[in-house]
Amino acid sequence: MHLPATLKPNLAFFAEQLRAAYPETERNASISVVSGRDNLPALDPETWAVVGAAMAAVALLLLIACANVASLLLARAAAGVRKLPSVSRSALADGGCCVSC
Repeated sequence: MHLPATLKPNLAFFAEQLRAAYPETERNASISVVSGRDNLPALDPETWAVVGAAMAAVALLLLIACANVASLLLARAAAGVRKLPSVSRSALADGGCCVSC
């Protein structure tokens, strides 16, 4: 794995800070970066089926939640539109609004 040139000095600086803060425990320690692919075993097809089913269930749950929020927003907007004409009618009846053509 190739590290960007700017990351290597940062890792060395971090290692020096650890050695200065904990001289006994970090005396022989070193810092290295390894790929996650090397450390994680591959999933077998049965496990992928379970993972896929869980992801599908989460996607369905998110879809239902988004639909509920959208319906609540639409209901609030529809209720606000119904209130607007009654407010403007009462304002016109009280003479609070003048319309000049």
